[in-house]
Amino acid sequence: MTATILPVVVASADPENRRALTTILQSEGWDPLWASRIEDCMEILRSRPSAIVLCDERLRDGTYRDLLDSCKSVSNEARILVLARHPDWPEYLDVLRSGGFDLLAWPSSSTNVIWALMQAERIQKRTASAGNA
Repeated sequence: MTATILPVVVASADPENRRALTTILQSEGWDPLWASRIEDCMEILRSRPSAIVLCDERLRDGTYRDLLDSCKSVSNEARILVLARHPDWPEYLDVLRSGGFDLLAWPSSSTNVIWALMQAERIQKRTASAGNA
């Protein structure tokens, strides 16, 4: 796979999740940025508004819902993929209605993570090219 030109942020307060996601991403050519707090993630998104974010259910200073709310004021370009231990249909719909891109069961296979990232990247690139047309 060719590495993405879009930055990928791993937003997680859990060191094990960060290590696992970093291993998956680096094996495919991505060099992720890390954030353990919403504030850290927002700082990254201010300078990289089109980033793709893999976000745990909980960060040090809030939840993925708080991150999605915060993103509305900084970047409507970012694609947020929420990682949930026990996802269900109502939570999936909540993520989408709140502005998230997808909800993934976590832990998950590297194939599922990469597939979701590639879909987010494809949509992101399509949106960017439509904006430049």
